[in-house]
Amino acid sequence: MVSLQGGEPLLTVRDLAVDMRQRHGVVHAVRGLSYSLDKGEAMGIAGESGSGKTISSLALLGLLPAGISRVVRGSILFAGRDIVGMQDTELRALRGGRISMVFQNPLSSLNPVMTIGRQLTEAIRLHLELSADEACGRAIEMLELVGIPDPERRLSDYPHHFSGGMRQRVMIAMALSCRPDLIVADEPTTALDVTIQAQVLDLLNRLRHELGMAVILISHDLGVVADTTDRIAIMYAGRIVETGPTRQVLGAPRHPYTIGLLRSIPSLDGLRRRELAAIEGAPPDLSVDITGCPFRDRCAWAIQECAEIDPPLEPVAPRHTVACWVKPAETVEAT
Repeated sequence: MVSLQGGEPLLTVRDLAVDMRQRHGVVHAVRGLSYSLDKGEAMGIAGESGSGKTISSLALLGLLPAGISRVVRGSILFAGRDIVGMQDTELRALRGGRISMVFQNPLSSLNPVMTIGRQLTEAIRLHLELSADEACGRAIEMLELVGIPDPERRLSDYPHHFSGGMRQRVMIAMALSCRPDLIVADEPTTALDVTIQAQVLDLLNRLRHELGMAVILISHDLGVVADTTDRIAIMYAGRIVETGPTRQVLGAPRHPYTIGLLRSIPSLDGLRRRELAAIEGAPPDLSVDITGCPFRDRCAWAIQECAEIDPPLEPVAPRHTVACWVKPAETVEAT
């Protein structure tokens, strides 16, 4: 894959497949995922629960649960190096250094018995050759950058001393502390109220532009993705079914699943009324091999070919690709 900016992309995922071993058998959680990401680009990955969003993001950092999951095939090239098969020492150097992750629940991600200052400085000193005083100075700088008031005093506070929104800011500060090239944010605002959610997303967007980072934002909320990303990938049953510029995909979707997702959410400006429609049926069982399109049993446009062959991603417009034999067109009011 060639970057739209010229040269090689920062991140290239090629035909990634991940299996998870569960009590009832092996689940094919990710099935042939492919995409690329340029330096400084923000990409959203959206889809309902179980679509493979989080598992694919954990694979990027070599954080798949040991013993119950494995990469079956494919590659994850970051700055030209394949993360799949890396030794633990190499992965630890990469994680938090050049790639960082912001998790959904900061309270469970932060150590409750360690001060915020200690957690920040340990991460900084692990990846950067700084003295204790220099690491402390960097920690204060990072807290100030993400809008924590009186950052020097708050280094000695514990996670429970912070509100949910402030804890998420601390997680972002920790992720940014080593100036990574890529931040992966997995549902970073789900546990926050709407006002704090908007503040955290604005912060991520501002810092991306100021620091030149690439961002992968994983969310089930299309409104969140619409406001903060350049490009979107819609995942269903472990693979991408539609991808392209965010406004184009959400404004003129061409995959029945994307159309269904957009029909199921209210107008985001709250001014226009429209009848909401649920997507009938349930996602397929990923513990068995799927023949044909995995969405066909829930699709109003399904044809015979959908039951026989899984459609490949094909272009419908510049940079806009869809995995569907029918590719129905629907114009959606601005999201």
